[in-house]
Amino acid sequence: MLFDPEKREHFLNITSHQRIILMTYPELYSDPEVFRHVSIALKNVDGYKILVSYFDLEELESVAIDIIQRVDDHEIAVEMDNLIEAVWNREKCVDPDADETGKR
Repeated sequence: MLFDPEKREHFLNITSHQRIILMTYPELYSDPEVFRHVSIALKNVDGYKILVSYFDLEELESVAIDIIQRVDDHEIAVEMDNLIEAVWNREKCVDPDADETGKR
């Protein structure tokens, strides 16, 4: 599925702290292209925005879950939980057939 970078719904907004956490664990990405999208995210007023496809969202969700399971840090777990929620919300916009957990 091709995405138009001019359309706002094709971007996932993340905080600066979430991006730092995601960049700390490149080994958790099964798709290096998704890591590249995170690394070249566009800076905006309140964080970053990443151009994503539905499958990129699934990868980011998986990475966030892996980070939560790997670290013993409440602050990081909360940030990654917030990211997962943002991913689910974006999945609903990209794929209206996704259920409440973000899955098809």
